[in-house]
Amino acid sequence: MKKNIFIFITALFFFPYIAFANNLEVWTNLQEGVFQSAFTLKIFSNQKDARIFWTKHPDQSPAMGEIYEGPIPIRRTSSIYFFAFTPEPNIQSTEFQKMTFFVESTKGYEHLRIVNVNPADKNITIKNFSDFPIDLSQWNISSRRGKHTFSDITLAAHTTLTIPLAMRSIRPRIVLRAPDDVVKQIAHLPIMKKGETWICTSRRSVSCRVDNLQ
Repeated sequence: MKKNIFIFITALFFFPYIAFANNLEVWTNLQEGVFQSAFTLKIFSNQKDARIFWTKHPDQSPAMGEIYEGPIPIRRTSSIYFFAFTPEPNIQSTEFQKMTFFVESTKGYEHLRIVNVNPADKNITIKNFSDFPIDLSQWNISSRRGKHTFSDITLAAHTTLTIPLAMRSIRPRIVLRAPDDVVKQIAHLPIMKKGETWICTSRRSVSCRVDNLQ
């Protein structure tokens, strides 16, 4: 295998006019872009004897990377570099290709957040900070005095949803759980005065604060 790779790289260097051919093609099952969660990438060639090389490292040639043998898991934002070639005696090669994938999160659970809690009105607002709609099925939100489980609801990208939930009027504790029952957010509210509410301006906890509605 290493001998074949060496011969191929040598051919690319010394005989560029025979290295590339129009009848050898390589492509993927997905186009580069933004993805809500982790996925697998498949690479294909139109010739059975073609070998596909790929790498995630921009500082090296795909020829020094890995031989493609099956779907590549893409779990976080990254770029894939790849090409295909046919072995000797009729060496052909595609040009190097680069595809960049932006992955929002591993499971797609990191972008649903509690953004407002009003103990006086017993209302909670959640927001989808993702660029994709989120299926709320089996998500649940609870306090020490009540629980709400969502079903058959899809929350569009960058939109909010307000629901009533029984809670303590002083220092309520609100918990948001994903479908796998993993806690995704806990809102510990301080003692608030009349007319105050708890809000978050982003999906990060550091953006949460008490605000005066008046």
